[in-house]
Amino acid sequence: MWPLDIVWTFVRGEESLWLRRAKTEGGVLLVENREHVPERSYFFGDLAGLIRFERELVSQLEQSGWSLADFAPERRSSVERRHTRAGEDRRRRGFHPKTA
Repeated sequence: MWPLDIVWTFVRGEESLWLRRAKTEGGVLLVENREHVPERSYFFGDLAGLIRFERELVSQLEQSGWSLADFAPERRSSVERRHTRAGEDRRRRGFHPKTA
């Protein structure tokens, strides 16, 4: 199941735009907010329709110069997961490149 509590923040120059999902009794809404522009909302009876629309809208935004600046909620944990393993790297075990 796709989460509903998602907010995208896009920027283009000094402009900002936010897209957020909102659950309703009969389906889901995608709400678009821009500075100095009336709010727009798009209703979908199911999540699959919403996701298809989001993909197309995000593509159109990127083509018109908008850049994704933030995505919430952050799904990764705050713990730094990159680290050096002690000992032999198991992914390289048994790998012997051919030499000419």
